[in-house]
Amino acid sequence: MNSRTRNMLVCATLYSLFWSGVLVYVFFTITAQGETARTLATTIAEQATKEAAAETTSQIIESTATERDTLSNFFVSEADTISFLAMIESTARDVSVSLETTELAVIEKTETKPAALRTSFRFEGSEAAVGQFLRALETLPYHSNIPELSINLNKTGWEGSLSLLTTITP
Repeated sequence: MNSRTRNMLVCATLYSLFWSGVLVYVFFTITAQGETARTLATTIAEQATKEAAAETTSQIIESTATERDTLSNFFVSEADTISFLAMIESTARDVSVSLETTELAVIEKTETKPAALRTSFRFEGSEAAVGQFLRALETLPYHSNIPELSINLNKTGWEGSLSLLTTITP
């Protein structure tokens, strides 16, 4: 091998090594950019999912506005407690039951129970009137229950006491 052939071989080898290095560098750069592109695609998909969920929630809020307004009518607000008591007293008068309010207290909200208005009453009337009054209380157009009730027969008719828990909204 003469010197010119040797020089050509060395140049060709260096040339091949240079371009092989460039190809390896380009390959690793493209691989890294591919990983970055996959990460960005995942992030975009997650963001699109969140946006779709937010849009769905917004549509549900808009479509249920009338139902939520209707439901809110079944709860007494703190500002409406006087009219609530007046309604119960009016119901008692309508069925000829004498009624006395003995307790009115707001029970604070806990982790397991919502805030409630506790009202206690003493009442007196005929058997039919007391029965009609209790049926009216059971069908109040509010979310409520009667945790305590006692009824006794006396000389003039029926007398009793009850507690009524009504869910309130602040």
